[in-house]
Parts: sequence; structure tokens; C-alpha cells
Amino acid sequence: MVTDGDSERVAQLAIGREEYWRRRAELEPEVHTLRAAGGGRWNAGRANGGLVENADCGAGAAGYSAASHVMALLRRLHESHSSGMNQRTEFDPLRLLDALHAGAERDCAFTATGAAAARAWQAHAGPVLARHLGFLDRPAPPVEAELEQTVDRGSYVRERVVLRTWPDATMPVYVLVPKRLDGPAPCVLALHGHGYGVRDIVGLWEDGSERWEPDGYHKDFGCALAERGFVVVAPEI
Repeated sequence: MVTDGDSERVAQLAIGREEYWRRRAELEPEVHTLRAAGGGRWNAGRANGGLVENADCGAGAAGYSAASHVMALLRRLHESHSSGMNQRTEFDPLRLLDALHAGAERDCAFTATGAAAARAWQAHAGPVLARHLGFLDRPAPPVEAELEQTVDRGSYVRERVVLRTWPDATMPVYVLVPKRLDGPAPCVLALHGHGYGVRDIVGLWEDGSERWEPDGYHKDFGCALAERGFVVVAPEI
């Protein structure tokens, strides 16, 4: 059973409050037809492709309710928007997000055509992004790192380090350091993809045991980089 409130909320979320009331006003003739018919239940399921099963339209003029408006609106929306596959595109949540996006102020739009303008955009957009993310305005925790494990992997050493990232949170990081370093070396921040996490790129099986041959789609690319002379920092994200 669809109540007045439920029906109106569904329709307003689908197309927006202002658009809902505009279309509702346009549908007065159709609504009056439903109202005059009165009595029983209007089969909205058949008219709307099965989205809503039924809705009370009241018994004549005395029992008329807003559901009549809503069901007429939904039927018209279905006729104008549904595809050959009978999809209810007006109830796609992306429509609501698109509407919110259309009305948003775009004071951080990137329109730079040169390096100086791009740097100016970064200086403006960075603080705005940080403000909206929220947690970046928290004070940084004290630098704290704990070396938990060191493993000799032949041409490089793999270290497991736990970093303090928040007063109540830590993050494990694997650091792969080539043995033959004569000075500063290039460093790669290696981010794992899907699978079982960072171990899949630093020469470990899912159970934590050592793996010496590349496996899976990651192909232990962290190990490959370390073997080529790069210092690799691989956080567990």
C-alpha cells in the first residue's frame, strides 16, 4: 500500500521537489478523472510497469487523496521516460545526484591553460578540498614508527614497519630496501589493488608465508622494483 506521504517522497526524490509540483499542477485534468472514478484501488502496477503495486485513490470526491496526484504523475513519467526494456529511469539515484551537481557552486573549476594558472588553482582548491574532507584539519599525531620484522630477500631487505597515523590508529607498511645502495636512491610508493592486500605485491602469500615466484595479476611488482634498485614503500590500504 502506498500512502500519500510515501508517494510524494518517492516522486520528489525522483525528479526534484520543484519539478514534482510543476508536473503535478499540469496533471490536474488526469487527476480529476481519477477522482471522479473514485472507489476501490487504482492498479498503478499495471500502469507503471510494476514499480508500485496499488494505491488507494479514495472513494469519490469525499475520499480523494494526494495519492491520486502521485499515481497520475508516475504514470505520465513512465510513459515519457521508460525505455523499451521498461526501465524506470526517473528512479535512478544518479538523477538526484545529477540535480545536486547541477545546482552546486563551481568555485573550484579547473580552467587553467598554463603552469602559473594551474599553481594558482592548486593554492585555492587545496584548502577547499581539505575543508570538505574534514579529517585533515585534525592535528597530526607525533611521528612514531615501530620496526616489527626484517627479512633478507637476497638482493634487498624487506622491513615491516608500523606507523602511527592517528592517536588511536596505526598502519602497517612494508619497506623494501636494495642492499647495494651507494647514496640516495629513487623511491616508489607502491599501492596494491584488489586481492588480499599489500602482501600480494611484496613477495608474501595470503597466509603470510614467503613467495619467491611472482603470482597473480600483481606479479609482486614491489619486489621487481626493489630488485631494480628502487626503494619501495608499500602501505596496507
